[in-house]
Amino acid sequence: MKEKLYEELCHNYRFFLTWRHAAFAGNILAIGGTIALSISALKQSPEIAYLLPLFASPIGIFLWLLDIKIRKIYRAIHASGEQLEDGYEGYFKSLRKVGASFPRGNTSKEDKASGTKFGVSHSGLLNFVYWSSFIGMLLLSCLLNIKYA
Repeated sequence: MKEKLYEELCHNYRFFLTWRHAAFAGNILAIGGTIALSISALKQSPEIAYLLPLFASPIGIFLWLLDIKIRKIYRAIHASGEQLEDGYEGYFKSLRKVGASFPRGNTSKEDKASGTKFGVSHSGLLNFVYWSSFIGMLLLSCLLNIKYA
C-alpha cells in the first residue's frame, strides 16, 4: 500500500511540474504572439493596435494565479512524499538535500548549512515573469495608445 501511494505521489509531482513548465511556455508564447500581432496591427490600423496588448495583459495574472494553486498542491505532494520516506533517503528527501525543493516554512538548519538554497526560488522567478508580462503588456498598450491614438 505504501509503495503504491509513493508511486502515485511521484506521478502527481511530475504531472504538476509539467503544468508549471507548460504555463511558463504558454506565457512566453502569449507575449511573443501579442507583440507580433501588435506589430502587424500597426501596419493595418495603428489606432486600435493598443487593444491587443491591453486584452492580453490579464494572461500573466491568470497564469500567476494558476501557479499559486499548483504550488500548494506541489508542496503538499512533497510533504507527503517526505513522510512516506521516514525510514530511508528517497526522491523527496533527496530534492530537499540538494536544495531543489523547499516546501514553504520547512527550511531546516541542514538546508541553510548546506549552502544549496539560493536567494531566489522557482516560485519567485515565476512571480517575476508573470507579473512582468502583465505590467509589460499594459505598458506596451499605453505606449501604443499614446503614439498612435
